[in-house]
Amino acid sequence: MTININDINEIGTNIAPTDLTFIDDNVDSETVIITFLTTDQNTGDTFTYNLVADEDYPDNTVFTIDGENLKINASPSFETKVTYNINVKITDADGLSFTKQLTINFNDIEEN
Repeated sequence: MTININDINEIGTNIAPTDLTFIDDNVDSETVIITFLTTDQNTGDTFTYNLVADEDYPDNTVFTIDGENLKINASPSFETKVTYNINVKITDADGLSFTKQLTINFNDIEEN
């Protein structure tokens, strides 16, 4: 008798970074703020990242995702806003997904 065991696809379990601090304010628009890294039991799995349209996360409109990079759309000002909360959906190559809320904190840089 032969018993076959099939490996099933498991959903990712985490995304890094989970909390961001000390990102300098006044960076140029289109600056990559972070590069996502997903933890998954399936070695070699690939992922897509999307900002979830949600009224609870209006800060999503401040950012754009390009591949696995989160970019800021316009130069942030610490004097205007210190913390941004976003909601990211992570989907693996087989369509399994999970969402993660991230907090991005900006560091005040002395301006000339």
